[in-house]
Amino acid sequence: MPDTAGILRLESLQVHFPIQGGLFDRVLGRSVGAMRAVDGIDLNVGRGEIVALVGESGSGKTTVGRVITKLAKPTGGRMLFEGRDMRSVEGFSALRPYRRRVQMIFQDAYQALNPRHTVFDIVAEPLQSLRLVGNATQLADRVSEALAAAGLNPPGDFFARFPHELSGGQRQRVVIAGALAVR
Repeated sequence: MPDTAGILRLESLQVHFPIQGGLFDRVLGRSVGAMRAVDGIDLNVGRGEIVALVGESGSGKTTVGRVITKLAKPTGGRMLFEGRDMRSVEGFSALRPYRRRVQMIFQDAYQALNPRHTVFDIVAEPLQSLRLVGNATQLADRVSEALAAAGLNPPGDFFARFPHELSGGQRQRVVIAGALAVR
């Protein structure tokens, strides 16, 4: 049952991007305004809840996801994770435990997957970048576990395949496996 107190809270979240004018304005370092990508979002995600951000193209869904995953900084508002204000949490070491617990899964798996990487490489990447495995055997085991948990069985059959060789549902499961792998 979800915890209504909220594991993740966004309070009046704002993300504005400066609009650069012409060459003269850029040389002088002036902006001519701001594009309001996100303006005043409030969100409460309870423990055990699954949340989908839905909206029109250009409505700020990806920007909100990038702020939640700490890949972009908000212009205003607060983001709390388990009651902790995340604005001051920066740097690889400080963000590592957070990034193990917070992952973003895009609806369009084909765009989210690098077409030059195999399924193994795609699922292994977050494990390697977060330094969660010690050797190649552990890496292969974790990738296998994640693929199986996402419903891609037998996992070994998918290791050497590329995104274009998969069905749409299989590609989506690869993206989900990448998110599950870091747990």
